[in-house]
Amino acid sequence: MDVTELAQGASPENTNIVDETVNAMSEAVTDTTSLLDGLWTSIKELASAYAFKFVIALLIIIIGIKLSKLLIKFLNNEKLFKSLDSTVKRFLCSIIKFILYAVVFVSAAAELGIPATSFITILASCGLAIGLALQGSLSNFAGGLMILIFKPFRIGDYIEVENRIGLVHDINIFYTTISDISTPNVLITMPNGSISNTVVKDIASNGQIRLEVGIGVSYKSDIDKVIKVLRDLAYSNDKVLTEPEVQIIITKYTTNSIDFQIRAWVKIEDYYSVMFYLNENIKKAFDKNGIVIPFAHTDVHIIQD
Repeated sequence: MDVTELAQGASPENTNIVDETVNAMSEAVTDTTSLLDGLWTSIKELASAYAFKFVIALLIIIIGIKLSKLLIKFLNNEKLFKSLDSTVKRFLCSIIKFILYAVVFVSAAAELGIPATSFITILASCGLAIGLALQGSLSNFAGGLMILIFKPFRIGDYIEVENRIGLVHDINIFYTTISDISTPNVLITMPNGSISNTVVKDIASNGQIRLEVGIGVSYKSDIDKVIKVLRDLAYSNDKVLTEPEVQIIITKYTTNSIDFQIRAWVKIEDYYSVMFYLNENIKKAFDKNGIVIPFAHTDVHIIQD
């Protein structure tokens, strides 16, 4: 039995309800079809309007990136850039590359109709958020920039920093890599922020360094004898250089001792071996020559009634 037969056998009220339902469904289908047609028309209009702009923006990005790479390559071959320190050259190339890429992408966004001011605002907001999250890295960045500009030391120099003496292997914008002369096979990466905020000694480029070893003796000791024993001990090591000559000086008079210091020049790679040798043999030389090394002690006096 179809709908017509049901409608013929139904009461007038039911017939009206069926007709109204059919009409409502037809109107809904018609409205949906019209909506989809309008949406599809809008999509086609937008696609036709922005297709050309999208192609232009894509061409701007491709050509802009290629031109940026060519410009950086050209700058690397320029005499001015060749004369710069390798670390400074890498840093400048990175900054120039970032600026050129930013210009390319902002231009492409402007071609698509995105206002350049809005794009720059977004970049600035992202930069602020990243800056707050990376405060330590920014401190290292600033320290690396100061090192690259003022050049307190260069790659290949021996420096003393934070009680370490080492050879500088690399200086980049965030970190400096050195090898401690006590462990030459181990590379130490130090943040530039801490290096720029501490005392750095740039040791002479001739590969020599002054070794200083201190020792205290009793006030009863013969000063001339102590000086002779320490000087003979220093020269007994073949790694101690004869020029400049070894110095034995009195640094201060303390409550319990007279403090002496051996100042001997050695090659940088021999620094620790000579220091260990002197520290080990000072006591032996003093014992052999009757020189006393004082130590703190307490005298207790008991009074009985």
